[in-house]
Amino acid sequence: VICKWYGGARAAVSVTFDDNCVGQFSVARPIMSTRNLQGTFFVNTQQSPCNPIDWAAVRAARLAGNEIGGHSETHPNLRQLDSTAILAQLRGCADTLRRRLPDDRGFTFAWPFGEGGGSAVPDQRIRRLAAPYFLAARNASSANGYDDYDAQRQPFYQRPGANYYMQVGSYLMNAGMNAAFGRTLGATIAAGGWCTPLYHAIETGGYNNVPAAEFAAQMDTIARLKYYDSTAWQPQLRLWPTTFGQAMRYHRQRACTKIRFIGTTLVQDTGDRYRFAISDTLPDSTYRMPMTVKIAWVGLRKLFVVIRQSYGEIEVKYLMDSTGSFSDTIQFDVDTQLGDFYIDLRAGTKRVASVAPFVLWPQPAHSPVVVRLRAKGGASSLPRYQKATLYDLAGHIVAAQDLPNGWQQDQASRKLAWGALPAGVYIMALQAPNAVHTARLVVQ
Repeated sequence: VICKWYGGARAAVSVTFDDNCVGQFSVARPIMSTRNLQGTFFVNTQQSPCNPIDWAAVRAARLAGNEIGGHSETHPNLRQLDSTAILAQLRGCADTLRRRLPDDRGFTFAWPFGEGGGSAVPDQRIRRLAAPYFLAARNASSANGYDDYDAQRQPFYQRPGANYYMQVGSYLMNAGMNAAFGRTLGATIAAGGWCTPLYHAIETGGYNNVPAAEFAAQMDTIARLKYYDSTAWQPQLRLWPTTFGQAMRYHRQRACTKIRFIGTTLVQDTGDRYRFAISDTLPDSTYRMPMTVKIAWVGLRKLFVVIRQSYGEIEVKYLMDSTGSFSDTIQFDVDTQLGDFYIDLRAGTKRVASVAPFVLWPQPAHSPVVVRLRAKGGASSLPRYQKATLYDLAGHIVAAQDLPNGWQQDQASRKLAWGALPAGVYIMALQAPNAVHTARLVVQ
């Protein structure tokens, strides 16, 4: 089965910001960064009701793995404009974003005042005009009076139809909401949904202002709920914190992805090999999210399991049961654009796939690519890496760099800059005197 959310998470949460408010970049983003969280900043590209746009801060946020979306040029009441003026606001915003932040995967949008996210005829017209320029759109909350969205009753979108992803609701945040925020995330997890909190001013005293201490406590709640047990050998994701665009892409691609069993062959010295086809109907240039697959097989815990796709072996996560023992369920990620994948099974001691002692973040990365290597057990847990090499899925070297002495011991996380890379999946190899560790890098 293809998991509803990436990593097998029960639910997703996307922290979003509107209107270019100063504290968003100077206060909120550092708070999120220290917790390894990324958000989505919906910006007005010319004039906002809060603050003029700071493109240096916007670019820095983007390079750190955050998403930048559109919020029109000047934050008008779109319902009060004719079609020509609406198009000028939408097209102008999209053109500026593409010029300032080249992104061939497209941008998402947030409706100013919620106008465009409702069900009335004027909103339907606005959505039709926006469709050529933006992939999806987040609504405003019920406070604007246009779209009734109660996060306690509906902490995720439930609207069917063609406009499904153009009417994603939001949860308007204000001061004094720490307890309510925790309850909302709990309801989201219980329902298996997607929560999209909406922030404006952070610490600066502007409208809907959330003090920095309260915002930090809310981000701590997200971090605390992220895993079922963060101390487990292979922590199982419970709540997937991600950007608005990433949550939308995964959910939409999942709905368009099919897995088909092709057949079984007996491979000498390997045992049974099961072949599966996987494909989706969305364009690669816009949608290329790894799909998380979960397979339950009676007796699987007693078998030697290897899963391969065209670029090589796939890391397998063995899920635990309620007693803390290995279950008969495994989980892994596959790329829908790389064709068939194979599962080799044979009797014997179950092999736990080797896991690199680090994680790469942000994942996915944006071009120009700068990623950090975060040691799972602290800097001392890593060998002395001497060289980093980046490969494409055909095995060709894309880039390589020698690492200076002491590179992996000097700081808790190490930075690797790979420059401009086309969107796709890469394999990064780190070479030490007695080991080579690899990790997959997704660039969007």
